[in-house]
Amino acid sequence: MLGDLELEVHVQDLLIDICEVLHRHGIMVISVGALMRLMGVNDRRAAQHDDEFITIDEHFSELLRERKTAPVPESRPSGTTLH
Repeated sequence: MLGDLELEVHVQDLLIDICEVLHRHGIMVISVGALMRLMGVNDRRAAQHDDEFITIDEHFSELLRERKTAPVPESRPSGTTLH
C-alpha cells in the first residue's frame, strides 16, 4: 500500500498528465470541477468547484520538458506492482 507522500506524488503525476493532454489539444483554461471528475471525484463534490479554473501558461511547457528529462529513479516505490 502506498504511503501518503507516495500517493500524493502519484496524484500530482496524474493531474499533470491530464493537463498535458488538454494542453496538447489547445485547452488552456480548465475547470477544477472537470479535473476532479476526470480523477474520479464524485459529481456532487466536483460540482462545488465548477466555477473555479486554472490556466495553463507558457511555463507549463517548461515544466513538461523538465519532467520528461528528469532522471528516472533507480528503484520503484514500495507497493508498486509490475505487470
